[in-house]
Amino acid sequence: MKKILFLNLILIIILISGCSTKDSNSYKIIETSTTMPKMESKESDFLETFRTAFPKVEIVNKAMKDLNNDGNEDLIIIFNNPIESLKTTKSNICIVSKYGINALDLAGGDLNYQYANGANSLKFLENPTRISVMLYNISTNKTIDYQVIMNVEKENEGNKTNLIIKTIDQ
Repeated sequence: MKKILFLNLILIIILISGCSTKDSNSYKIIETSTTMPKMESKESDFLETFRTAFPKVEIVNKAMKDLNNDGNEDLIIIFNNPIESLKTTKSNICIVSKYGINALDLAGGDLNYQYANGANSLKFLENPTRISVMLYNISTNKTIDYQVIMNVEKENEGNKTNLIIKTIDQ
């Protein structure tokens, strides 16, 4: 289990360093292959998995929602991540599901971004089911809606999770 968690943390670091804040109206697919032993959809178990991966973060908001229509609820968390002394990214999202844990910094480490409406920055939209996270850029006074769709594909060796991201200027 620790080996799987370590591999997931490496994947998360790669994802966080690879995201950008380019404003566009097209979807960007972030492929995050993680396979974990299947867990039941229990918020407390998912929250423990999150806390193990990110012990020092501040949770801004969290909610359970079935993001990929597989009949199992997933835990969605938006959080502040202290990366250095006096530096904290305020644009992070994590999805914990029975398929694994996937996290990324929507602003790609840019400290000018923060949640536009605090805990109310996390919303759910339908058709297709997706997450909406509103970020505010303090240097440009622009608000951007980051919409995230979770897609899980079955493969021979497990499951491949894709996070599909679309940004919409407000």
